Amino acid sequence: MAQSKAMEIAEREAAEAEVETPDEDDGDHGDTDTEQEPAQAASDADVGKALEKLAREAERHGKRVSEIMGDDFAMLEICPLDFTPGYVMPQMAAQLPDDVKDRVRALIGDGGASELRDAEGVEMCPRCDGHGQLAFPTRNPHVKTQMCPKCSGQGYVNVTPPAPENVTALTAPAWQPQPPATSNGPGTPDSWGRPPGHPHYGMPPASVGQ
Repeated sequence: MAQSKAMEIAEREAAEAEVETPDEDDGDHGDTDTEQEPAQAASDADVGKALEKLAREAERHGKRVSEIMGDDFAMLEICPLDFTPGYVMPQMAAQLPDDVKDRVRALIGDGGASELRDAEGVEMCPRCDGHGQLAFPTRNPHVKTQMCPKCSGQGYVNVTPPAPENVTALTAPAWQPQPPATSNGPGTPDSWGRPPGHPHYGMPPASVGQ
């Protein structure tokens, strides 16, 4: 609804611009002296007058946009890129064409190649293409753009390391305890007279307390 409303506003503005009368004269006709030096035209006084005119124009424009938009005016924000105030609709920013986004990045100096090195162990999220947000099929502008659940809004995901190749499984038999050595040979009592099978067979008496 916001997009169709914006189109209606644009068409209405174009129609009204053809019949709208110029703003009232503020009484400042400028200096008609054609021999004025360029340095004087750029004086502090002239700059101050220009800024005052821009402030009055911004106030007039804001009132006009508010009258046209009505209650939808609350969805607009002052565009941070304009020297002379204009308005943008943040909910529609994600739908801008890529060439428009590229021009904005170039304008703010964010269009050049990054000097930072790429991080290891991560890659751009394939679900949101690195934006961290997804467009949802809804007419509600407040929830049309939401966080990407795959990357939690980060724009990247961790890379799963590949499994090691040619890993040989350990097949050696487990260690088995060897029967204690005796001086009497296998199957005979140990050196202390204990028969085979005795829990302390082959163990010195000092180590078992007897």
